[in-house]
Amino acid sequence: MISAVVLALQILLLGTPGGGAQAAAQTTAPSQTSPPAQTPPQLPINFTKIKTAVNTPSKLTLVDQSPFRFYSETVRPAPKFADMVGSFDLFRGPVPHAGMTHQEFLQSTRPKDMYSSAGFSVGDVIRWGILGYTEQKGWELIRYSMKQLAEAKTEAERKQIRLKIERELAALRGETIK
Repeated sequence: MISAVVLALQILLLGTPGGGAQAAAQTTAPSQTSPPAQTPPQLPINFTKIKTAVNTPSKLTLVDQSPFRFYSETVRPAPKFADMVGSFDLFRGPVPHAGMTHQEFLQSTRPKDMYSSAGFSVGDVIRWGILGYTEQKGWELIRYSMKQLAEAKTEAERKQIRLKIERELAALRGETIK
């Protein structure tokens, strides 16, 4: 609004926007003589009316013309950041009512029920693995002993190998032989 009024005043005073620069360029040229002073043309504009219109503050107009008016004023200090954040720690842990964390996403896509081994614990699985390994090594020893038994040349060697096989079988069954 004010820039439009300033533009109108510039047009009135100088004739055109930037017209003052043309006039200054014409007067500084050495080859031309300065024209005689001209009186500004009389325009049908009242400058005092424009000045008072620019200086008066705008008035608010009420849309609702009802006779009832209610006014309220709330005075309260601005809330502090600590009041808005509350008691949770922003550096450690999820923020309440925020988006899902990575851990929560994994828990929702891979439920805990899918991790179970039909009720067997990790210790049980490790024990079975050790037992399977021991059993496999025991059978390898028996096969090796049977091969030695087939290759034995004397009866004393065969008796010693049979005793060794008996001890290994007893160990696999969990028995002890003296």
